[in-house]
Amino acid sequence: MTISGTQTYTGATTISGGTLAFGTFTGGGPVPVPNGGFTIGAPTGGYVENPSGASWTFLNHSGVAANNSDFNVANAPSGFAAFLHNYFGANGSFSQNINFPAPGNYAVTFSAEYRAGFGTGNPFDIQLDGTTIRGLGGLLPASGTSFTTITGVFNVSTAGSVSIAFVGVGTANVDETSFIDNISIVPLGGGALPSTTSLSIAAGATLDLNGVSQHVAGLTGFAGATITNNAIVPATITIAQPLGLSTYNGVIGDGYGQTAVNINGPGALTLGE
Repeated sequence: MTISGTQTYTGATTISGGTLAFGTFTGGGPVPVPNGGFTIGAPTGGYVENPSGASWTFLNHSGVAANNSDFNVANAPSGFAAFLHNYFGANGSFSQNINFPAPGNYAVTFSAEYRAGFGTGNPFDIQLDGTTIRGLGGLLPASGTSFTTITGVFNVSTAGSVSIAFVGVGTANVDETSFIDNISIVPLGGGALPSTTSLSIAAGATLDLNGVSQHVAGLTGFAGATITNNAIVPATITIAQPLGLSTYNGVIGDGYGQTAVNINGPGALTLGE
């Protein structure tokens, strides 16, 4: 079962079986990505390496190319694409600062294609403030004749300006290029339990934080209970343990993403497994 939106009921919560997962795409307003379609920077039918005035900062062997230019871009959705060119071990990158309205989880989506006739593309990373986003490293386009969609999820810890960069990482002594188009970023919403609820998890039942941090007013659980996080982004369960002694005999562990635990409050919590 997956819940969306923050729940507002009162009282305790018991997961008696199966998996309760947080988090769904809520849509919401997209985060502006200036020139995300690279329609500024190259003339129709041509290409430009390291163009200026195109919102992005292009370095080394990178730039913007049009469909049917000498760079062999085919079927870019916007008619243009950025390129990351590995020229015999010398690589390029492009980046810009994006203004995020709030801390939280976001999804980046873009289209990619490799340059046909020159290998199978230049592998690239997507970085936030210089750190590669988990799951978005060493990416390779799937086709040299059509653009396919790639999506990844990441977290920003504070609102404001964050650098996002597409960085070529190919080191082979060859000539290979990857094209990127239609970059968009949208916020991710997530379901959550009321922060005032106490939580009990039965044997064999699972709570999947799914990239959403959760605050609960106490935790108990039986052997075979699980709290995990199967999103790319990390999540934390904060337990405000009430007076007295309680026991959680289940597992709290990483899924695909990291799972952190923060215990506070006046009571004591004994962790099992």
